[in-house]
Amino acid sequence: MKNLSSPLVWRPVLLALLCFAVGARAASVNVSGYTNDFSTQPPATDWATLSLPGAAVNLADVVPLDLRLARPQPEPPGPSSRSTAIVISEIMYHPTNRVDGKNLEFIELYNSNPWAEDLSGYQLTDAINYTFPSNTTIPALSYRVVAAAPADVQSVYGFSGALGPWAGTNGLPNNTGLIRLRNRAGAILLEVDYRDEPPWPTGADGAGHSLALARPSLGEADPRAWSVSQWVGGSPGTNEVWTSLPGGLDAVQINEFFANSDLPDLDFVELFNYSTQPVDLAGCILTDDAETNKYVFSPGVVIPALGFLALDEAQFGFGLSSAGETIYFKAPGARRVVDGVRFSGQERGASMGRSPDGASGFSPLAARTPGAANARRRLPDVVINEIMYHPVSGDRNDEFVELHNRSTNAVTV
Repeated sequence: MKNLSSPLVWRPVLLALLCFAVGARAASVNVSGYTNDFSTQPPATDWATLSLPGAAVNLADVVPLDLRLARPQPEPPGPSSRSTAIVISEIMYHPTNRVDGKNLEFIELYNSNPWAEDLSGYQLTDAINYTFPSNTTIPALSYRVVAAAPADVQSVYGFSGALGPWAGTNGLPNNTGLIRLRNRAGAILLEVDYRDEPPWPTGADGAGHSLALARPSLGEADPRAWSVSQWVGGSPGTNEVWTSLPGGLDAVQINEFFANSDLPDLDFVELFNYSTQPVDLAGCILTDDAETNKYVFSPGVVIPALGFLALDEAQFGFGLSSAGETIYFKAPGARRVVDGVRFSGQERGASMGRSPDGASGFSPLAARTPGAANARRRLPDVVINEIMYHPVSGDRNDEFVELHNRSTNAVTV
């Protein structure tokens, strides 16, 4: 480490680990802007200078987090639970509206065993109710599809053998739904409580994608295990083939947005290219309506390697709702939602973004930085500091919520 001379970027926890690693060998380790316990506020840029014997590392040269932190790599199909080799592998809970009125809701099961499994008497319950009939099997390393309208699904996707329909419900809810797989005795083997809010993928909520179990090792109950399907429509009855988009579009993500502006400021959306190659955005789509392609990038629009592209509402032709909505960045032809961000009500004058660049979630930022590296997360002056929600007395009058003012000035609440 003493010969370290390259520009690096470290967050507080990484800085702490580095200081621990070199502390025994270095006479001094200094990180400007932080105390030894990293309790002070970092510099406005959220980066710092790390000084080691014989080297000064300028942390202002921003290097984003690895894209895999924001978009983890998919895994091969496999079991998601120790309770069963059967897997809930795909859920189409909110298909796009069709002019022919066909209902494409479905749930796909996968058998991860190298031998067939008998599903007779098994049940899918809660959000929907379906009991697998006698002599229903699922072959080794194969799939079974249960659909709200089997004939509709078969005609659109071109396969046979879909089971269903499920009965006694209005279908899979579009906002949140609990799906359980039960064995013949009624015991719960698998459970997915999907939602239409982060951290669940937004592209599966009316934008045409299904939810696909991309990382089964995390377990089917973990939102991080799920991704949008590779293509709009999903792949009922077959495995999801994960491939990269042409031209490196997978590396482009929504990095910052501003949705509550006052003139002369304008709402904006910023994209960031995480790859080391420029990416051509011609034909890509930016919209806040899953079924309407409001802004299409013109030929010749290129986002540079490790570069940013910010567009304001005067350029893309629509304003963002300060009350909350969804922003979609789609591949040409709207065949895939490359990235989507769903947000709730926004603070006036503040933007939301990934901090640091590449983080998996969005936070309020200390400053708006369209076309540049994101600022650090904004920490509010007033925070919820303590909650007593279940006092030992059992008396509801003993419940309380404590607020703490972190600043040196009085704050009107």
